[in-house]
Amino acid sequence: MPRVLIFTKEIPQSIYAGCQQLYRVFQSYPPDKLMVLGPAPVEGADRLGCAYRTFVPRVDRWINSRLHRWVNLANALGLAGSYPERTIENVLGDFRPQVVFTVMDLFSFYRTAWQYARANGIPLMTLTMDDPMHFQKVSPWAASVQKRAIGRIYADASVSLGVSREMAEWITATFGKKTEPFYFGPPDDLHPRPAEANLTLRNPGRLTVGFAGGLHFYGRELQRLVPAFEKTGSVLNFYGQKIRGFPVSPAVVDRGAWSI
Repeated sequence: MPRVLIFTKEIPQSIYAGCQQLYRVFQSYPPDKLMVLGPAPVEGADRLGCAYRTFVPRVDRWINSRLHRWVNLANALGLAGSYPERTIENVLGDFRPQVVFTVMDLFSFYRTAWQYARANGIPLMTLTMDDPMHFQKVSPWAASVQKRAIGRIYADASVSLGVSREMAEWITATFGKKTEPFYFGPPDDLHPRPAEANLTLRNPGRLTVGFAGGLHFYGRELQRLVPAFEKTGSVLNFYGQKIRGFPVSPAVVDRGAWSI
């Protein structure tokens, strides 16, 4: 089996939705054939048996600033700088990957993964969970520039995967990259509960909506929707980690987090 470098913001760990999915996917892969490169794991989260190395592209310090759209544009244009081959290799130590795997979520991460793979002639495998232009946005007038930059990465990928048939078809149509669907399966120990148990989650006469996930990307959108829930007397059941950005409202019910 090839040595795989998982180089992504969504590192495999037992917390956050995308991270949990990757944690399960790679759980049975030989740990001596794996290395994870990305942000430091969350304290207390389960991780794979392989080595984890911390690496965050330096441009990321500007991503959440007021200049983020200009920074993202500079990154798409290749003006934000790249890393010499030895910089990544110094972090990897003796590990020499034969495949680089990345998630198409944060451009600064998957662009660096692509650059490393390309410089070393290593096959690149991409997995797309969301619209790759959604998270690190540029101004609308520059969207075509960013799209071309993302398209170059897709074009170089040896394998492109999408989390559903619809996602795979969208990538193929939007970026011209033939993409195969890859469905994440549920945890082995997850079983459907009796239908009667759902009655305890309902509020008679009131619309009840459940949200399971993280607030890193979706917290702002939930905050925007809270007034609509309050105005209509609806309820939002939240399943996830309460971090900064958690919408505080009588309409929001904290149902706790579930970890694999």
